[in-house]
Formats: sequence, structure tokens, C-alpha cells
Amino acid sequence: MQLPLTPFTPFERKKKYILNCFTEQEKPFAFLRDASVKKITTGNKYKFGCVSEEGEYFWFFNKKVVCNSRSKALEIYTALLSYCEKQKIGKPFTFKA
Repeated sequence: MQLPLTPFTPFERKKKYILNCFTEQEKPFAFLRDASVKKITTGNKYKFGCVSEEGEYFWFFNKKVVCNSRSKALEIYTALLSYCEKQKIGKPFTFKA
């Protein structure tokens, strides 16, 4: 099964992003954040995407929020990490909405 990828919009592509990679509960985890936002993003709604080897950004799940807990976000991210490696489509990320 292939998950469709939605490219970032022209507006989203103009922004600068920071990809924060770290380990949580002994698993790799990565968050993408808008570099222009200086405050800590609060909330518990998560979207997912991937960044290609060429630096292009895409959304999974039609850019929709798909979970509202960090533990579920880690679970989804872990599955997407495996999927992205198998499909050779880049590195997944989590985005806090």
C-alpha cells in the first residue's frame, strides 16, 4: 500500500523550517517547526509529513491532524519511519498543529 503525498503549498514552501531530531522512549523522533515561530508550540494535535533527499516537503494524510496524543504521534512516526525507508522517499517528520 502506498500513502499519497501532498506537496507543501507555495505559501508553505516560502517558509524556513527546522527539523529537530531526538530520541524519545528509546525511539527516534523528529519534529518539523516553522523557524519564524519563536514561542514553544503548545497543544496536542499532530500532522505528519516527509522531507525528500532533495529538500522538498510533503504531507501525509492530506495534511490533516491524525492524532491528539504524543504517545500516538510517536507510534505513527515510528511506522512512517519504516515506511519511508522501504519506499526510499526521505525522512518523516511530525508537525504540531
